[in-house]
Amino acid sequence: MNTENIHFNIFSYLQVDSQLIKLPYSSASNRIQIYHSSLHSVTLRTSFGVTVQTVWPHFVQVTAPSVYAGSLGGLCGNYNGHPRDDFHTPNGVLVNISQAFGDSWRDGSLSAHCVENLDEDTKNNHNVSEYCGILTSPQGPFAPCWSTVDPHQQVHVCEQIIQGSEDPASKVCEVLRDYALMCQQNGVVLEEWRNVTELACPANSHYELCGDSCPSACPSLSFPFTCNTQCQEGCQCDDGFVLNGNQCVPPTSCGCYHQGRYRHGGEQFNDGEECQSLCTCNGTTGTVHCVPSSCGPQESCRVVEGVFGCHPKPHGTCYASGDPHYKTFDGMKYDFQGTCRYILAKDCNATGLRQFSVEAKNEPWNGQLVSVTAEVFPAFMICSVILQVDGIITNLPVVLNGSRVTIFVSGSRTFVNADFGLSVTFDGRSTVFITLGKTCGLCGNFNGNSSDDFDAPSGTVTSPDEFGAAWKVAGNYSCSDGCGSSCPRCTDEQPARDQCQVIRAADGPFSFCHDQVDPAPFFIVIDWNFLSEY
Repeated sequence: MNTENIHFNIFSYLQVDSQLIKLPYSSASNRIQIYHSSLHSVTLRTSFGVTVQTVWPHFVQVTAPSVYAGSLGGLCGNYNGHPRDDFHTPNGVLVNISQAFGDSWRDGSLSAHCVENLDEDTKNNHNVSEYCGILTSPQGPFAPCWSTVDPHQQVHVCEQIIQGSEDPASKVCEVLRDYALMCQQNGVVLEEWRNVTELACPANSHYELCGDSCPSACPSLSFPFTCNTQCQEGCQCDDGFVLNGNQCVPPTSCGCYHQGRYRHGGEQFNDGEECQSLCTCNGTTGTVHCVPSSCGPQESCRVVEGVFGCHPKPHGTCYASGDPHYKTFDGMKYDFQGTCRYILAKDCNATGLRQFSVEAKNEPWNGQLVSVTAEVFPAFMICSVILQVDGIITNLPVVLNGSRVTIFVSGSRTFVNADFGLSVTFDGRSTVFITLGKTCGLCGNFNGNSSDDFDAPSGTVTSPDEFGAAWKVAGNYSCSDGCGSSCPRCTDEQPARDQCQVIRAADGPFSFCHDQVDPAPFFIVIDWNFLSEY
C-alpha cells in the first residue's frame, strides 16, 4: 500500500513525498486533489471522503465521513459521538486537562521549537468585550449562527488571543473570520460583518461575503472537479481573471497542467523516473513539449530541497574531531588514539576518478595517552600540499594547476578544494572535515553502508585500534597505535555533562540547528574531551 506524505501551505506550494509541487495538484487516479478554494484558502479533498481546509493564517478544518466514527485519534478527538471522552492520548489514557492532552499529540521531531503557554504575567490588560463582544451580541451579525455553532468557545479563543497581543485590532479579524467560516460551512447565511474589520484584497480581486469556494482557476479545463461545498467569505477574482496559485491573472497568463501537476508558462522541468525527458510549458497554448534528455556524468536524477531533476551527485563528509573521534562518510562513529600518520581517505578502485589522498598526523595531547589531529596532508596527482598546525603559512591563498586546486584561509580555518569534488577543512587545532566521493581509509568506503566501514587493505577488522593501525602511513615515525583499553576515563562525569549540556538543550542556542545536524555525537565528543582534562 503506497502512502503519500503531504505538506502544503497557503503560498501555492505543497510537498508530496518531499517533492515541491505547485497548486493545484491531483494524485494518481484523482484519489487526492489539492486546490485553492479562495485566494487565502487551500482545500485537500480525497476520494474516500476526508477533506482538509486551511485558511490563512491560522484556520484548519478536517471533515471525515461517518465510516471513521470511533476510529480516529488526535486533537480532533475520537469521533464516537461522545465529546466527554475526546481527551485520549496516543497511549489510550483519558486525561482531563487540555494542556496534557495537547502535549501528548506533539510531533516529536519539532519539539525543540515548541513554545509553551503564555505566562499569565505577560498578558495584556485589554478590554476583551470591546473586541469579542460582537460574537455574542443578540443584535450582531453572528446571532443567526448560535443555534448551529456555539459561539462561546470562539469567545474564549478571542479573549486568549486579544490578551496575548500587542495589537488586538489586527488579531480580532482572524477570530471573527474563523467563526464566520464555521457558520457558512454549516449552511448559515450571515449578515455583513466586515464593517467591523477590513480585508485588503490583492490586485484584480474583490471581497465577497458569500463567494465561490471552487473559483475559476487556470487549469480548470484539464483539472475538472465538482464543487458541492458551501460558499465562503473572502477575496474573489474580478471578472475576466482566474486564480493562478494565489494570484488573479488573465486566462492568457495561465500555464500548463501535465500529468497531475501544474506548471507555469515558460517553466522547464525534467520528466521520467531517470529524468529521460526535458519538458517546457507553453503558457500561450497550455501544452507541454518534451525532448529526450539525460543527466550529466556527475549528476543524478533525484529530489533535492523539494525539486526533482538532475542534481550534482551527493557528497559525503567525514570528520576527525577532538582526541580524535571519527565519523565516516557512511555515518559510523568510532574513537582511535594512535599517534602516527594515517590515511584518512583516498580513492580506491574508482576507475576514471581523479587520484587523491588525505593523510593526517596525530600527536599526544598535552602529554596524555589520548591524541589529537595535529597535521593534515592533502595530496593530488597534480600537486602536494602540507599544512602544519604550528607553522606559519605565508603563501595563501594559492591556486594550482589552472584553478583545479585552490587553498585559502577563512577565519580560523584553512580550506583545500579540488575541482573533482574534494574539500578538506582544517581548524588548525584538532578537527578536520573531508567531503568527497568513493574512498577508503579511516573515513570508510562511502558506499552507504556503515556496517562495512572497517575495511582494511588486508580485509575486514573488528576493532578501532586494528582498523586505525591498518591505515598507518609507512615511514620512520616515532608513534604508537593508541591506548586501547588503557585510555583514560573519569569517574565523576557530572561536571563535564553540566558544561556540555548546552549543545543539545532544546531551548539552547544550538536548538535551531538540531534538525540539520544531530547534536548527539558532538555532545559525546565534547563530553569525552572535557572528561580527559579532569
